Amino acid sequence: FNLDELRVGDRIGMMRKTNGNLHLYINGLDQGVAATKVPSLMWGVVDLYGMTVKVTIVDRDEREEHNLITRRNTALRDYTLNDLPEEDSVDRLMFHPKCRGHADVINNARTAHRPNAMDDFNNGVVLTQRPLKPNELFEVRLDKMVSEVF
Repeated sequence: FNLDELRVGDRIGMMRKTNGNLHLYINGLDQGVAATKVPSLMWGVVDLYGMTVKVTIVDRDEREEHNLITRRNTALRDYTLNDLPEEDSVDRLMFHPKCRGHADVINNARTAHRPNAMDDFNNGVVLTQRPLKPNELFEVRLDKMVSEVF
């Protein structure tokens, strides 16, 4: 899968398996091992740069993953994704409120964006408020992209 072909609504994620392998996920599909011997203490990190303006942490939903695959295969561009109902916010993955660069965390710490992405080329780095658990999927949905990079 070519990451340059990702569009608004697509999802990208990662999961550290108990054996130390880091797997990459695109629209819920395991793309295989991205790294081996990954330390057990690992945070989810998103570098907002290039065409990516806004991402939201999403909860895994196999029905939604199937819909994403169907949408991509049939080129339906007007499909709207919905999050699952709220879960226990104490353990829920959220972005840490402190971030680097030109990023802001909004939407109850579930969304990160570059508010001035249209003004000039800039980037911002955000990370999760807690380390990822073994076999926990950290997945974000691309909510907004610019059409061209400066």
